[in-house]
Amino acid sequence: MKTEPEDSSDEWAGQVMYDETGEKFGTSNYWIFELSNSPFTDINVAVVDKAGIKPTLNWGFS
Repeated sequence: MKTEPEDSSDEWAGQVMYDETGEKFGTSNYWIFELSNSPFTDINVAVVDKAGIKPTLNWGFS
């Protein structure tokens, strides 16, 4: 999971993709958190809109 700033020379730097919709979220407009200490999933991701307009997304993979 990359949470460094977005970089035009690397399309995935600072970005994550929400698998259900294919929508990309980048660090320019969102705070991206990787929550890895869950007993239920291997990886949980939380994406928070910095402007506070869109709802927070949280998803995981088991």
